[in-house]
Parts: sequence; structure tokens; C-alpha cells
Amino acid sequence: MPIYRKQKTLLDILEKEGFLSKKQTEELSEELSRKGRKKGELNKILVQKYGLSEENIARCLAKQFDCPYYDLKKHKGKPEPELLTKIPRSLAKRYLALPLKIENNELTVAMADPSNILALDELAIRTGMKIRKVISTSPDILEAIAAFYLGKSEVDIGEVMEEIDARYLRVEKIEIEDQDVTEESAPIVKLVNSLITEAKKRGASDVHIEPTETEMIVRYRIDGILHDAYNVPKHAQNALISRVKIMTDLDIAEHRRPQDGRIKFKKYANLDIDLRVGVSPMIYGEKIVMRILDRAASIIDLDRMGFSDDNLKRYLAMIHKPYGMILHVGPTGSGKTTTLYSALNEINSREVNIHTAEDPVEYTLSGINQLPVRPNIGVTFASALRSFLRQDPDIIMVGEIRDFETAQIAVEAALTGHLVFSTLHTNDAAGTVVRLLDMGIEPFLVASSILCVVAQRLVRRICEHCKVSYTITKGELANLGLMINEDKMELCKGKGCPDCDGTGYKGRLGIHEVLTMNEGLKGLILKRASSDEIKKEAMKSGMKNLYEDALIKMASGITTPQEIMRVTMETI
Repeated sequence: MPIYRKQKTLLDILEKEGFLSKKQTEELSEELSRKGRKKGELNKILVQKYGLSEENIARCLAKQFDCPYYDLKKHKGKPEPELLTKIPRSLAKRYLALPLKIENNELTVAMADPSNILALDELAIRTGMKIRKVISTSPDILEAIAAFYLGKSEVDIGEVMEEIDARYLRVEKIEIEDQDVTEESAPIVKLVNSLITEAKKRGASDVHIEPTETEMIVRYRIDGILHDAYNVPKHAQNALISRVKIMTDLDIAEHRRPQDGRIKFKKYANLDIDLRVGVSPMIYGEKIVMRILDRAASIIDLDRMGFSDDNLKRYLAMIHKPYGMILHVGPTGSGKTTTLYSALNEINSREVNIHTAEDPVEYTLSGINQLPVRPNIGVTFASALRSFLRQDPDIIMVGEIRDFETAQIAVEAALTGHLVFSTLHTNDAAGTVVRLLDMGIEPFLVASSILCVVAQRLVRRICEHCKVSYTITKGELANLGLMINEDKMELCKGKGCPDCDGTGYKGRLGIHEVLTMNEGLKGLILKRASSDEIKKEAMKSGMKNLYEDALIKMASGITTPQEIMRVTMETI
């Protein structure tokens, strides 16, 4: 019996090392031969019946297979993230195999069972490397897997994918409609929870779940860019969509019309996040997009938002004015709301009464009265503004000016002693003035009410862990679309590392143009001048446009030429 011969050899070593007597070895050998114990049960007998420790057994096993013993408890360092991608958590748990290091295309793996030839073959095929095995105890490997991959309280998506089977995914009441269904009985519940948790862990702002002809693709938007994350089996599609609809309180029987809703999610690692969910019918099924709203996130100080020293000085002077209107403009996802919250946090005190109308409330601010807009019951930005004016406010923030009515009330509030903050969807600061005029606001009201317009975008920061400097010539920059006066420049870029998922970027910061009102601009507005004329006058008064502000950050080694062109091309 091959299994018995391996066990007998280990027993001989245990006897030689003094852990078992000759009589105990003979008794155990006879018992194993007679009962035909399954592989893996020898350790249990040695621990439970003979009182041996897992470490002593592992050390003897290492001698049996002529492998080093590796004490995971003494090696506290976490493996590089790149290593953990070589062997997925599900595979590591299945074979009790933890990747430790790579040298000369040889992957060192801590294993509990070095005799598992199938495991060694699969690891070699999966990684494309030669496997060097070292021996550790099963409990130590399991503990390291839990700590290194996701943390003990989190769920691994790879394991959930393996657990998904068509027989579990029928849209039955016990599986989908019961909010309190146990995760063990419903893999699809674990899958949805894991996708959301992983998105939060990776710093994603949105989760896209997109149906194709053969599968569902999950993508995360991280630092403004979408990245493929997982492929979900096609047979899980209906159950996954139904699960999200149940969590969002949407109609699971409706598949032809778009639906919107929200999820309050509190599952793993004490996460407390809200998600704004949109479901839209596509040709291969319904697509789901979940925007992550982290209300508990800390507000970033204004001096960390990316403002240049000059722009920050000008902006701070405006937000401390007693009345007038301050507008933040840019496309969706350009950081307008975050900057507004930072500004409100800067001027918030017990001496002022601040009201906000938001759709939705993305951050919770202490000491500020925040009202969520609900158009379906008549609570619009315009109606909220009217209500605020009867609440003795000092400062008002309107989430967005979308129509003439909201714009008219906001302008009137700014002219009657209130400091008003809001946002508009325009490309640049000068275009905002023209947009208000096009909405029907009289030129004299626009000129009198506006204090400041801030246009902004978000550019990705170069990853600090893999940042390197390099020299680029004037011609090379011109080929990228950037014009400089110098013949060459010293710039920085990210090589790509596990910390930034190989992108070379980690995190984002704002680039800005800050238009502050003056007499010259007021005269142009009264004449209904074009946005180009307004922009030229603002730049004469010291405004730097988005492109110029981005160039300063590029020269400072914060971002790259490619990122500048991606973000500012339409403003050049």
C-alpha cells in the first residue's frame, strides 16, 4: 500500500526523533494497516491521541521529504501583492499552499502536504514556474492565507465563483427574496456582497456589471479609469441581477425599463457605505452600475485638493465673503462635490447656519443641515431653496443648477445676503457665465451675483512606490500634443508595481481654473460677450486655465503628459 509506506516512513522518523516509542510506532502502524485510514488522518491521531504538536509533525515531515521547514510565525512580513496573484486564494486554501518568494523563475511555496503531486503539478502549470516546496503547519498556512489575501472577516470572490453552480442559481424565494438568507445557502448572496466589498477595498468609485453573450463582466472604476475585475458565469446572470434588485427594492419582474434605487450596505469589516444603483436593459440582459457613496469618509482639506498656492489664496478669499454665488463646474466625476464639501467644512462654525440640498447626500457633515432631494415627491432643488430661505440661513449649498427656476432663486438668494454654493455642467469657467445667460438669467443679475467660478478636472497622480524620473525633449512633447519653451524637461512617470496594479498611477488630485469677478468682467457680461472674450479678460486678471495648471503639476513630477492630454484636451 503506497499510502501506508509513506506513513510508515514518517513514523520511523518520529520514533528516531523521540516523539514516539517503538511500541507506539508498532501499534500505530498496525492500526493504520488494519483500518485503512484515509490520507490526512495520521496528523489528527498523532495530535489527539499521542499529544504531538503540529510543528513537531511538520518538522519530521520536512525530514521525510528532504525539504526545509519554514516557520510562518517567525516570518511576519507579508508577501508582495504580485506573489498573491500567482496563486489565487481559493487554490491556496484547497492545497494549503502559500506563495513566499520568486527567485530565478522558481516559486517557493509553503505546503502542509508535500506528497500531493497533483497540487504541485497544478501550481507549476498555473504559475509557469518551477515549484520549490518548504514545509509549514496547516494552521499556520490557513492563518497566513486569511491575513495575507483578504483579512479574516472578508470573503474571497474566487472561492465564491467556484461555489456557484446552476442548481443554486434558480430564482426561488429561499434563494433571492429572503433578505436574511444565510450566505452558506446562497452563493449568489456571497458573490454580490463580495463584489461590493472588493470594490470598496480597492478604492473604486463605481462597479459596472455588464452582460455579454457568453458571460457577465465586472469592472471597477478606480481613479477615473475602468478596470476589468471578474468574469461571472452566464448562468449566474438572472440570479445576480435579481439579488441586486432585491437589495435595492426594485421590481424584479421588470426587465424592459430602466430602474434606479439605493442600497445601504453593511456587511464586512464594519463597512458602512451607500450605493446608488442604476439598472438598464441591454441586448444581452440588464446592466448594473453601482456608485459607491462613502458618507463616513473624511473630508479632504482644501490645501490637499490640488489647488496651486495662488488659486487657493484667491478661492479662500471668495468663500469667506458674506454673500454672493460661488459655482463649481466640470463634467460628472470631476470632483466638484468633494471640493464643495471641503469648502463648507472650511467655513463651517457654530456662528453660521448652513443648509444644503443634495442628490444624493454623499458625505455627512457635522453641524450642517443636509436635505436629500426627492423629485418623486416634489422635493426638488428649487423647492428646497425656497424652503431654506424661510430657515434664516447664512450659507446655502445647492447640489446642481439644472433649470431656470433653480438658477433664478439661487441668484436672488446671493443678492439678498446669502452665500450660495452650487455646481453646473460646463467645460470651463468662462462658459459658465454664458450658460447662465442662455438659461434666461438677466446679465445684470449674473454680473452682480457671481463671486467666483471654479472649473476643475481630476488627473491621476504618479504612484510614489514606482516613480522614476526621465528626460523628454521638446519634440517628443510636441508629438504628445504639448508645447513647451525649453528644449528638454525632467519629468516623472510610474513604472508600474503591485501597489498601483501595474498602472503607474495611484490616487488623483484636482487641476483648476479660478475666475474671480472684477469690473472688466462685469462690463463684458452686461454686453453679453462671448466665452472667449470673457476667458481672455479673466486671464489678463491672473487666471490660469486648466491646461496651464496641469502643466505646472506635470513639471512638479505629480502627473504625466499623457494624463494632461487625456483630461484637458477639450479645454486647450
